[in-house]
Amino acid sequence: MDFRSLYRLNLLFINAGGKVKYLLRLSSLSKTKKLLKTNEEIIATRKHDTIYICGLGPSLADVDLDRLIDKDTDTLVVNHFFKMAEKTKLRPTYYLMADAGFMKPKHIEAFNKAVEMYKKDTTFVWSTSFLSINPDLVNLDCKKTFLAMYNGYYIDPKKFELTKVMPAFGNVVCAAIAFAIGAGYKKIVLLGCDFNSFAFPHEVHCYDGGKENKAVRRISLGYELFCYCFDAFVHVQLAEYARTLGVEIINSTKGSLIDAYPMNVDETLYKTGVDK
Repeated sequence: MDFRSLYRLNLLFINAGGKVKYLLRLSSLSKTKKLLKTNEEIIATRKHDTIYICGLGPSLADVDLDRLIDKDTDTLVVNHFFKMAEKTKLRPTYYLMADAGFMKPKHIEAFNKAVEMYKKDTTFVWSTSFLSINPDLVNLDCKKTFLAMYNGYYIDPKKFELTKVMPAFGNVVCAAIAFAIGAGYKKIVLLGCDFNSFAFPHEVHCYDGGKENKAVRRISLGYELFCYCFDAFVHVQLAEYARTLGVEIINSTKGSLIDAYPMNVDETLYKTGVDK
């Protein structure tokens, strides 16, 4: 067996595991579908056709996020974006957190800070897996919606809808792109999606020191590269699916290693003196 065959076998195993998870949750499927039906409002009330997705790669620190405020567009941020609050007045349209780890004691403080900072203006997008840990989230005082992402793995460009259980995606940026496609956006622009954390010997984000941050890796380089190969594959599948729908995805991230989408850097969004 060569490495290509082994890779495909891995994909099949991951997909099969997701299908088993779907079957194990069949007893609560009707409740989940009722919750997901509220996503119809997201689709129906969408005001713009363009959305900017802001990942947390180090290049986002070079973006003047305030320049997105007056654009005729929506914005989506992810995970620990609240750490950028002091550097921008941007109030994102959506704030996506897809990892159930945010409900665990180690990260719940970060979750609470994000909600407190943006609850007046932003719609939070959370995984339904959060509810298995904290069912009271549905009553939290903020605008919110949920995504169910456990129906297998996204190993082919198949149709998905926000109002149904979707497949699992590679990482939070993949999930954000899937959300934007499902919400009906016709143009998706990526910022801060560097896809290069494996190229540094330490933690690298746009916050906490960026490229100069010396925090120790949470996972080994070998395992991170293993995960990245699947994430890269999902990006390719999402790009193909978007094309079938006539959805344009543009990567405007300087230095990004994602090759699935056309690269078109909008220099007007970057701070003066920042090189490509």
